[in-house]
Amino acid sequence: MIAPLILILGWRHAFVVAGIAGLVFALFYLFAMKDTHTARDASGRSARIDGAATRALLKMLLMWKILITWFRMSIVNKGMDAWIPGYLLTEHHLDLKSVGMLTPLPFVAASISTALGGWILTRWFDDHEKWLMAACCAISGFFLYEMYTAQTVAGVIAYQSIAYFFKSFVFAGVFALPTKFLPQKLIGTGAGMVNFGGQMAGFVAPAVIGPLVSVTGNYDAVFLFLIAATVLALVTSLSIRLSPKTDGRLAAAEEA
Repeated sequence: MIAPLILILGWRHAFVVAGIAGLVFALFYLFAMKDTHTARDASGRSARIDGAATRALLKMLLMWKILITWFRMSIVNKGMDAWIPGYLLTEHHLDLKSVGMLTPLPFVAASISTALGGWILTRWFDDHEKWLMAACCAISGFFLYEMYTAQTVAGVIAYQSIAYFFKSFVFAGVFALPTKFLPQKLIGTGAGMVNFGGQMAGFVAPAVIGPLVSVTGNYDAVFLFLIAATVLALVTSLSIRLSPKTDGRLAAAEEA
């Protein structure tokens, strides 16, 4: 959507339009959405955050494994979000309008797999989430390599879409896992931890990819960096294991 706006309005006005759209959405969310699930204590006041339980959560190795898994997989999509348009422009010589039409396709694939992810996890991978996550990390890495070797624009976009499709199953897994072992009042904090990993990847990936392209003058090292991220995510995901000790530590912290 941004590329056509840049062509029609120029990049300065395109940013203004995008900013206004974001502001309108924020105002709509503020006034239209009602918080009907605010936790209350016995006197009816808003319940305070349980500091002891939150500290126990932050010390939990399992949560950090989930966070790191998502950080490493987010390196892939945050990195590609940042440089794929430039890659198509410089390496495949597409014009801006064509890039704007093609780059949303992987996100369509990701949206479909995100919608399916929860159902598939519940139906076939209940208590075996890490195996689905590990398999999807491996498949995403394979199709990143196929992207790297693709000779046509159609091949690049097709393989990127497949990589995004399987990457989003990892998204479903990392956000589903905390709901299985965290108490209700800590699920939001746990989800925030996992999301923090993804957001950190949004900072790290472009900061690494930019120098890689500048130093090497091509995108070979970038693809190797992204494939390495999927391999490391696979390794971390395989180390995830739910155990009774996890629930015990949190229960003790809640009682404290």
